Amino acid sequence: MKLIQKRIALINDMTGFGRCSIAVELPIISALKVQVCPLPTAILSVHTGFKNYFMDDYTDRMTDYIKSWRLNNLEFDGIATGFLGSAAQIEIVSDFLREFSAQVFIDPVMGDHGKIYASYTREMCVKMRDLLKFADLVTPNLTEACELLNIAYPAGGIISDSDLAVMAANIAAKMRGDKVIITGV
Repeated sequence: MKLIQKRIALINDMTGFGRCSIAVELPIISALKVQVCPLPTAILSVHTGFKNYFMDDYTDRMTDYIKSWRLNNLEFDGIATGFLGSAAQIEIVSDFLREFSAQVFIDPVMGDHGKIYASYTREMCVKMRDLLKFADLVTPNLTEACELLNIAYPAGGIISDSDLAVMAANIAAKMRGDKVIITGV
């Protein structure tokens, strides 16, 4: 019996310093004997939490990159999204998710500690909510969960288990799947 290696499309940024993004995901997923196929959204010197960072936006390259995958008849068992740097990227990813059939894992990467990242716009927040319809699994932190539901961040970031359960159920109601893990609580 020949075993076929699982394959995941990893749509995320590549960050040089900061223990995040493709730089962290690729070796861990590879150690699980899953082939990682990165689709970069940006190249960053350090993550956007730093005051000074360099970012090379890959929006204009993503469609041709995906076209190559399509022309080569690539298929994926999973698709994972992370940092999406523009509303246009979220649209490109939406089109990609419509075209390629796989289990979809979305990490919204929108903000933290009650604040949306400076690089994120209102339009991006709305489009990220729309991206949920493709998701089988979503892993927002508390800030992102509040934004996905368009509700206020709880005072001091303190929330009860029952309120978290309600939030997770409300997010799951917007998804294709029903797995929601609210992180960073």
